[in-house]
Amino acid sequence: MEPVKLQVCDVAISARFYATLLGCEAARHSADLAVFVTEDMRLELVPASLLVTRQVDIVMTDADRVVRTYEHLWDACVRLPQIPTDLGFGLGFEALDPDGHRLRVFCLYKAEAA
Repeated sequence: MEPVKLQVCDVAISARFYATLLGCEAARHSADLAVFVTEDMRLELVPASLLVTRQVDIVMTDADRVVRTYEHLWDACVRLPQIPTDLGFGLGFEALDPDGHRLRVFCLYKAEAA
């Protein structure tokens, strides 16, 4: 699995944010690196002197989990420019992390049996 590397202003602040979003603690954490490993992704947070924002797709297993994650982030006062919406291919929403990286959290619709 190819890691997603995000440059962040403050590794500790971003690590707390992603621990909340992903529902797990960093597998590795230091002042200049935080690594999160889930079933679907490996996320590495590294410090940056010049920040370029990116979009990260976070795929979840089902629509209920997408909605619960949205509600959890809402309660945590995370910037949420999009509510859970039918995206055509699945249910999803967008969130912004502390550095302005756009996170698209979604689940794919399952193909219906014919």
